[in-house]
Amino acid sequence: MTPPEAVRGLAASNFILRHHFYLRVERDLDLDPATPEIELNLGVGSDDGFLLEVAGSTLGTAADRGFSYTWMPVRFGGEGLYEVTLLYAANAVGQSGLEFSWITAARGTEIVPQSHLYTSPDVGDRLITFEELPAGTVVADQFRPIGIRFSTTEGIRVASDRPDRFVPVSPANVLGDSRTSGAPDGVVELQFVVPGTDAPA
Repeated sequence: MTPPEAVRGLAASNFILRHHFYLRVERDLDLDPATPEIELNLGVGSDDGFLLEVAGSTLGTAADRGFSYTWMPVRFGGEGLYEVTLLYAANAVGQSGLEFSWITAARGTEIVPQSHLYTSPDVGDRLITFEELPAGTVVADQFRPIGIRFSTTEGIRVASDRPDRFVPVSPANVLGDSRTSGAPDGVVELQFVVPGTDAPA
């Protein structure tokens, strides 16, 4: 994984990183369906310290330590995107590491997947996702009923591989070119149309 530009080239000693993002919570994650809230456990694995805040509440902290996990039970009022701040502090001794995980009903114990992490809560009034299209699909008129047409070149298709390079905004699929080398650049053009027609919007 490529480190952030802000810390690239710096020695891994005595630093603090602040991660700010949004976590997507869904009903099928609920560990206790008998209650109205959505309950799950969030975990931070760290070497050294951390502080985790979710929706403005501090869930847990740890000071300097060898790599280990802290698990925290959480109750969410309903489905949606919840603001998360994760501070990570490393000292100058030994190794450094950070993991953000969860325990849920639908997915078990795992590092929280990229498909449930967002950089912004603003998803727009019309959300275009690609999970309903099979991998390998060339996207063209599939979204014309909601007012947008796609035009793509080269190897751009619906893809579900290379999760280390593609960050999906939907559960698994993205629009991209999964060829690893030697491929010419692809182009995606979007045309806004009157929904269900070819007339420009």
